[in-house]
Amino acid sequence: MNLLDRSVLQSFVDDIDDSTFEKAYDNIAGVLEDAIMEIKRRNPYISNYSLLVANEVFTESQFCASSLDVFVVFDAIQIELNTQKNAKKKFVQTLKTYWQEFLNSFKLFGSKKKKRQKEIKRIEKKALSLSTYDVKMLYEDLVAQLSKLLYVNTSISIKNNNKISICGDEEFGIEINVIPVFKIGDEEKYKLYNIKNNKEFIIDFRKRFENIELKNEATLEGYATQIKIFNNLYWNVIGKKPNQIFIESLLCDCPNDLFLINDVETTINLVNYLKNNAMQNIKSICDKSVPLFNEPLNTTSFGTALKFVSNIDIKD
Repeated sequence: MNLLDRSVLQSFVDDIDDSTFEKAYDNIAGVLEDAIMEIKRRNPYISNYSLLVANEVFTESQFCASSLDVFVVFDAIQIELNTQKNAKKKFVQTLKTYWQEFLNSFKLFGSKKKKRQKEIKRIEKKALSLSTYDVKMLYEDLVAQLSKLLYVNTSISIKNNNKISICGDEEFGIEINVIPVFKIGDEEKYKLYNIKNNKEFIIDFRKRFENIELKNEATLEGYATQIKIFNNLYWNVIGKKPNQIFIESLLCDCPNDLFLINDVETTINLVNYLKNNAMQNIKSICDKSVPLFNEPLNTTSFGTALKFVSNIDIKD
């Protein structure tokens, strides 16, 4: 049990300094603009792009361990076509070797300037071959251009095969995750690739954004406040950063009349409700017809969810 008193809960409500995230966003937006401009200069496949904050910073529910996760939304059909074409080529036997070499090539980024410069030149030369320029190459290209623009001691790595993680307190103050996605049509629907196996994954945020807005209005902004509190609770109980689809869905499924003017009393109400109701019935914030634990964007298991809720103990 994690015994928390009301003063601790109240401290979770206190705002994290928004200026840190605002400054980080402005900085990374400027760096990405320069990096993508350089890529566009020699690559006609890339036309328009836009940025979208994808994590708890979107709902202004950031907490002490929050990163800034930014989707870079590309409109680049030919790169996707090249990715599909390259996936059909018979390079499966060499994939493991290639992938390990690729990871090793970036291990020392940020620690050895000559290593970085040599790797940038290799990637830029490879990127000139437009007929094979695919999503994997775009990731490499972005890493190379970001490396040219950021401080030498800024760490740049690829995590989970789909995001570029940038860590450098001197430059940003927080961890930043840059996630390239591809636009589908004219709506808030995106295609995310796993660059290790070229598998694609559809992300549809249209209903998510709509449901967040509706719940926030119905609870007089109490919903966003509770997301912040439950982010902190999860961090203290589980010891990891929470999946936002999980937290948003968990709270969105709670009745509106549990959200009171007093934030601490609301948290107590919500915890009691979650402890006494079947969590398997909770629906996804992204699609109310889909159970939360069948939602592809939710990476929190049912067992972890039960552990989280059952181990919250609030002292009177």
